Amino acid sequence: MGKLKKINVKYTIIVAIIVLLASLNVYQYLDKQKYTEYMSKELATDFGNLHYSVLKSNYVLNRTLDTEKLTYEDATYLQSASGRIFQNLSNYSQIAIYDLERLSHEDVPETPVDLGIDMSLYFEDLLNDEFQSEEALQLNDHQLEQLRAMDEVYKVWDQEVKDHLIVLNPNESEEKSVEMIMNHSMREFYDEYSITDDHWIDFMTDISAKTEEHVKANYPEIEYQNKRYFSNHE
Repeated sequence: MGKLKKINVKYTIIVAIIVLLASLNVYQYLDKQKYTEYMSKELATDFGNLHYSVLKSNYVLNRTLDTEKLTYEDATYLQSASGRIFQNLSNYSQIAIYDLERLSHEDVPETPVDLGIDMSLYFEDLLNDEFQSEEALQLNDHQLEQLRAMDEVYKVWDQEVKDHLIVLNPNESEEKSVEMIMNHSMREFYDEYSITDDHWIDFMTDISAKTEEHVKANYPEIEYQNKRYFSNHE
């Protein structure tokens, strides 16, 4: 009888351990599901804002170069948009590398982030030093040269965004997808598990590679530790 009791106790302990482990696995699974859904929602918002910022900035720069005047409103927008772009690119590089371990540092050079930071600084300097009022600034030759150089960068980014939208929304035309982004309908491009998809990873690697290629071709004199492409240039 005593031996049978010991067997029952041992059996009970084993069953309890199995139930506990199963419960932990279920909890971890549910926790992972919640994280996936949360990050997918964040991805939809952040990438929607990133795409919108690139597309609108490209439009604003083109308009500015056509008129050779920069309004206070446009300078303010370009400064804040550049900030959003580099923040989102930086954040999702970190997520892909450290949180999800899907990329390495070599896969996502920081060149787009560096350019975004420098553009933001450039427009911040203009706003602080050149605008005495909200009247439009007549751009001088050097400023036009700088904005044309930025425009070339934005053309690279603009094309990468449009290529990405085609992947996200293959049943619609590029024009329709761009219109949806400009109308802030970005959530229609993403599902609740988007963070596990490859499309945004591919976008990160593509935009990094294309920007790196552009910079090496156009700014070979820029030192690695002094990535000032536009700001603080006389």
